[in-house]
Amino acid sequence: MKNCIFALFLAGLCLFFSSCEETSAVSSLNTESLFSIPYGSYENELPLFSNLTGNNHEASVVMRDGFFFVADSEAAKVCQFNSYGDLISVCYNEEKNPVPSFIEFSGIQLQSDGIASDSATQRATTYSFRNISSLAVDTERNFYVVDYLSDDRYEFSTDDDMLLRQIVLRFSSEGDYIDFIGQQGPGGTPFPYITDIYTNSQNELIVIAITEKQAIAYWFSSDGFLKYQIPFDYNQLPLEEEDRNKELFAHLDTIFPDYNEQKLYLKIDYSFVEYDESTKILAGMKFGKTLLYPLNLESGTYERPIHIPVYEKTIVEDFSRVSYSVPYDFLGMTESGWFYFCIAEDDGYSVCFVHSGGQKSIRRNLSCDTKNLVYHDLNVSPQGIISALHCQDDRASVVWWRTDSVIDSILNGVSSVTLNFK
Repeated sequence: MKNCIFALFLAGLCLFFSSCEETSAVSSLNTESLFSIPYGSYENELPLFSNLTGNNHEASVVMRDGFFFVADSEAAKVCQFNSYGDLISVCYNEEKNPVPSFIEFSGIQLQSDGIASDSATQRATTYSFRNISSLAVDTERNFYVVDYLSDDRYEFSTDDDMLLRQIVLRFSSEGDYIDFIGQQGPGGTPFPYITDIYTNSQNELIVIAITEKQAIAYWFSSDGFLKYQIPFDYNQLPLEEEDRNKELFAHLDTIFPDYNEQKLYLKIDYSFVEYDESTKILAGMKFGKTLLYPLNLESGTYERPIHIPVYEKTIVEDFSRVSYSVPYDFLGMTESGWFYFCIAEDDGYSVCFVHSGGQKSIRRNLSCDTKNLVYHDLNVSPQGIISALHCQDDRASVVWWRTDSVIDSILNGVSSVTLNFK
């Protein structure tokens, strides 16, 4: 009997590790729709998203502890909803938004700082947002949002020959403005163009900015003071030893922080030169692989890179079938050390989970209709739940996938092939 149990255990292990490899059948997780956000100008609405507008309308969603923060550039506001879609708070630009109806129709008076009285069940604050983009929320539900300074406050960098225009605004969990973060900390010099902002388990802020020649990571303490400033020259990216004598192009796709440690990860996509076998003439470049390079900030050294699986895309046309490899996009990192990577398909998203130890990876499909979306934004919570803002022609909606169950099953030693998602 013991031998049978041991044999079953080994079979389960084999099945588990085989699930880490790409197979023709990948399990799917169905979308769970949480609530809709109507289009309009009221406090609990968003401006119309349309693929016909041609503007730079952006929106970001972040889920923290079951609360959803949505920042919208067109509306110049940040809303906080619970999981039922009830508006908890809104921080808005008075010049672009009407007074919230829960204030106007209830007789509640705004105080001088724009905050509703304590008797209100919803909260409203004001700030003169200009053109907001990336959003981050820390463990205390303080939120950070990227915005532009007014034209007269731009600065010019002679080193990079560019205007410095962006800052990171800090707000309390109640929506009160605290200060803005610049390159040196509170009130500092504006940043180059910001691609992403993150917070970690210590409520530290990490800002990723880019110039023509380099990417720069700014790491701030929870008080907002600069701890690290690390430039990454595009022409001096790390390579594996086997690639040092090859003709290749290394593309620094993104930089992101570890959630618990003082560590940065560089996601680098490598494409290799190809020559025609018969003529030996240059045929082009072909994507080859993606590596994550961990940079230990305390020692200042790179650690062993992590190989990230590639996505195999297949195109069928006129009775022909062509397959080629493309890199996944980075989506987020969990507190338990899992990296999430994603790529959009017509019938949803393909997601690849990779452990920071580099020994485990698993794929799942997130089923949903992406063909009719005019805009979307995805986010991973520290617990591993993927949430998304889906915008169609007639409405926006907030959805999620309980992908934390996939991670929990692995951490609890359950084979992925035994999971049954409904």
